[in-house]
Amino acid sequence: MPVVHPDNRKYRYNFIYDNCATRPYQLIISAYDYKVSLNYDLHQTSYRDIINRYVPIGSLLNTGINLIIGSHADKFITTKESVAFPMYTMDALTHTRHITKDGLNPIVKQQEVMHNAERKNLEINQFIYYISIIIPLLLALLCGFYTYKKKRYVPYFTQLILFTSGLVGMVICYLWFFSHHPLVDDNMNILWCNPLNIILAILLFIHKKSLRMTKFILSITSLILSIIFLILLVISIQSTTAQIFSIWVLLLTICCTIVYTYKRKGKKLLHRTHKK
Repeated sequence: MPVVHPDNRKYRYNFIYDNCATRPYQLIISAYDYKVSLNYDLHQTSYRDIINRYVPIGSLLNTGINLIIGSHADKFITTKESVAFPMYTMDALTHTRHITKDGLNPIVKQQEVMHNAERKNLEINQFIYYISIIIPLLLALLCGFYTYKKKRYVPYFTQLILFTSGLVGMVICYLWFFSHHPLVDDNMNILWCNPLNIILAILLFIHKKSLRMTKFILSITSLILSIIFLILLVISIQSTTAQIFSIWVLLLTICCTIVYTYKRKGKKLLHRTHKK
């Protein structure tokens, strides 16, 4: 029975840089003493593009992944970096050549399909796709209309959205600062899904005049951070999906309704003070 060296008994799995596709590729080229040439130009793509290609955009899984991966996922990758995904590993090996005295020899001599599995449809239902975009936008419109009519934010729903976005922000913070997966670092979603929203959501349930300024400042902060996120999208620091963008619009609208509510209350309080 072969003896396993203690250092090789386990390793830290890395979703992109050290996974079940990169390991075989490294083992194969190491068998050639790394004297290989990869003659394959990959079309400009990023890790996020590849993920969105194989995980249907609009699905809950795709939305979750795009929320937790950061700006590193949007950088254009090389062919060698693309081997993190099995289909790209196959393409890379097919175009890899062994450097010898006689020239470049292909390391893949022949390809054989061992099992031709039925391909699953990777496309999400178009109705679900558009509904997932429209519903948050429609809710944002209703929140704006409610505030216009009632001169205040929508109770309970506002706290629910803020609290949920804050929880997502906590997950993003944990992954960014405590996880060992590089692809979740520098995640700009933290700007609009920020943990401060949890505090704001809780404070909105406490109806004390002394807390009005605190609520106003927190809502202004969330609003400014959300706008900064939009700027980063425009200058291509990080990209997102249409579904996440529509949720961002909803949260931005909610922040605006809170700012309007407490700015209006502050003006009323100031007006009464002047009258006295």
